[in-house]
Amino acid sequence: MTDYQYPSVFFPARPQFAVTVPDDWSPHLTDGVEFAVVRDAEEGDGGFRPNVSVTITRVIGEADLTVFATEIGTSLSEVPSVQILGAELREVLDNPGIRIEMTFPHPSLGEPIFQAINGTVIQHDLVADLITISGCCTVEQSKELLATIREIVESARLE
Repeated sequence: MTDYQYPSVFFPARPQFAVTVPDDWSPHLTDGVEFAVVRDAEEGDGGFRPNVSVTITRVIGEADLTVFATEIGTSLSEVPSVQILGAELREVLDNPGIRIEMTFPHPSLGEPIFQAINGTVIQHDLVADLITISGCCTVEQSKELLATIREIVESARLE
């Protein structure tokens, strides 16, 4: 019999990270998301709470920004009427990364959503972690919160 453990070279631990948020934002538990914070509910939020979330997708083998861009491109191709506002290569979590900002209609809200995404890949020996840091609010909320959403997303750092 052989013992294997987590974490190990075969099963590396997930990256640890932190973000800095304003005092009126709180932790929010969400299925399938490693980390999420939301702005405390305010009148006029229209039922949509501005939020920033972090997801980690593990892939076997080596990955780079091309793999990440393909994943994002596949996701965006499934969103009807998405409008890319800007995209650039930049450093994310001390690694080469991508920044994309977009808007898209939200069918159940009846108003469009603004989304800012920073993403990167952290390579381990046998697997890679694709990390997506995503900030969302309605386009109407972005008139007030765009700088805050960007600041939170940009504050992400490895611990």
